[in-house]
Amino acid sequence: MGSESDRTVAQELLKTIIGVRIEILTDEYQEEPGSSQGTDSSHRITFRLMDEVPDSAAFGVLFALSLMSFTYALPTGYASRTFVPDEEFKLAYFLEGLHHKNRTIAYIGDFVAGRAVKTVIIYTLGGAVSLNTINRGRGAALWLRQLQGRKWAKRS
Repeated sequence: MGSESDRTVAQELLKTIIGVRIEILTDEYQEEPGSSQGTDSSHRITFRLMDEVPDSAAFGVLFALSLMSFTYALPTGYASRTFVPDEEFKLAYFLEGLHHKNRTIAYIGDFVAGRAVKTVIIYTLGGAVSLNTINRGRGAALWLRQLQGRKWAKRS
């Protein structure tokens, strides 16, 4: 995670959120014929935090999900030229992707360190979260399982 201070901040953010209880509100997945890679997909999951004070977890949720998105992202196209296989998710990558508007704070990641992150996470005041991915398959559902502290489940 870059420097020692990056690691410390990352650990503190993760401590605040791992094992959080969430309620999935919607889970929409679509595939369409794609241009160059065969099939394009989009996955949108909306959920809400079940904590008594959900807003205190906003940065932790955004950080944990953006970290997972980065970790499981693959290089693609021109971005693959800058891909470093062992690259750690730096706090700077997270901060560069943060945006604020009205009652929301969002992480928007497109291409990060040579990876096709293609993820938008929007946190709305009060604990509502929208997790959107493009061309990432159904991975976002697994990230939410990890966020809750659950192990990966194999599909039968």
